[in-house]
Amino acid sequence: MANLENRGAETEQRSTEERINLLEEQFKLKENAFEASSKMSNEKEKDLKNRIDDCRVNSMIFVNVAKSDYLQDLVNEVASLREQNGLMEMELK
Repeated sequence: MANLENRGAETEQRSTEERINLLEEQFKLKENAFEASSKMSNEKEKDLKNRIDDCRVNSMIFVNVAKSDYLQDLVNEVASLREQNGLMEMELK
């Protein structure tokens, strides 16, 4: 009888140890998944920051080009007005 009880206790202990091992494995798997998820999140954050920076640079380039085009239009208009003014002065003489 004592031998049977001893076997039952050993079986129960093994079963408990197996459950503990399974729980430890599950914990490690979840920990690894969390680390991978965290790395992916960090990579996505870096990518988004880079894309935002690119948008800022492109926006600044666009603004500078637009300003340059606007200034060129003004220069052309001033030149045209000067030319018209010169023709008018010649007509008056």
